[in-house]
Amino acid sequence: MNDLTQAPLRGAVTRADRGPTTPPDSLPGLRLAKAWMDIGVEAWSFAARRMNACADTMHALLRAGNPIDAQVVLLRHGHVAVEDYRREAGCMIRRVHDIPGAAVLIDE
Repeated sequence: MNDLTQAPLRGAVTRADRGPTTPPDSLPGLRLAKAWMDIGVEAWSFAARRMNACADTMHALLRAGNPIDAQVVLLRHGHVAVEDYRREAGCMIRRVHDIPGAAVLIDE
């Protein structure tokens, strides 16, 4: 048994109880797979949003009429990027807590 395995939850479906009507969330392996898929989706969505923001910044830089306007565009981009990464870090921590057994390792 490794550190990421977890004892069955109270009320969880055991192997003998499984059947065609067993809800997927009650099966630990599927909960783990779903948690990792959610993390992947979140990471790729964040990367896509950041790439769009970078493209918007590049367009704004090309439209900048003078160096001061360009500096303002870059400062806004930096501020928004820091806020986005901070928000995304919190979201990823919440997603990692969905992994069975991971919260115990993180909170130590």
